[in-house]
Amino acid sequence: MPFFVKSMMNTWRIEPNGKGQPQVTFEIGVSLLPIFAQIMGPLMKKQFNKLASIILDELKYFSETGRVHPRKEKQIKTNMVKAS
Repeated sequence: MPFFVKSMMNTWRIEPNGKGQPQVTFEIGVSLLPIFAQIMGPLMKKQFNKLASIILDELKYFSETGRVHPRKEKQIKTNMVKAS
């Protein structure tokens, strides 16, 4: 975590939506040092919203196919190459 992040919490919920499918929601709570909250807060919120969309898209793909999303699979392979 960057030094200006005081705390971060992520909460996931999976609930029935009444249509025979689950509804997944999650919230990210971030506490920043005061001066950085004004500067970095909006930028971090934008980045987290973009990341949330990707995460939920990959989770949906996995739940429907039982396979890792191709984008995630590529990322895993890239990370393995970097680690070796």
